[in-house]
Amino acid sequence: MTTIQKGSTVIDLCNQCGGLWCEVGELAAIVGTAEDLPVQQDLSIDGIRANCPTCDLPLSRRYYSSLRMVVIDECKTCNGVWLDENELCDLVKVVHQLRTL
Repeated sequence: MTTIQKGSTVIDLCNQCGGLWCEVGELAAIVGTAEDLPVQQDLSIDGIRANCPTCDLPLSRRYYSSLRMVVIDECKTCNGVWLDENELCDLVKVVHQLRTL
C-alpha cells in the first residue's frame, strides 16, 4: 500500500489492484459529505470478496446509496471503506446526483 494525501486527509492506495482504503472519516473528507456512508436500510449485497486491510475480518458489500449505482465494501468492525479501482470517480458522480435531488 502507498499513502496518498489530499489536503489533510491521507488514504491508502493498493499498488497491485489500484483500490483505495479509507479509514473512518477519510471518504467523507474526499467526497465532501458529512459521513462516509449514507445511513440507509437494505443496501447490502450478498457475498464477501476480501478481508479488511486493517482488522483482517471479511468486508461486507453494499451499495453506497439508494441510487444503487456504486458498490463499495465496508468493514462492520472498524467502519473502513474499500473502493475498487476507478470507483471513486463513480462515487463522486453519485454524491453530486444526491445533492441535486
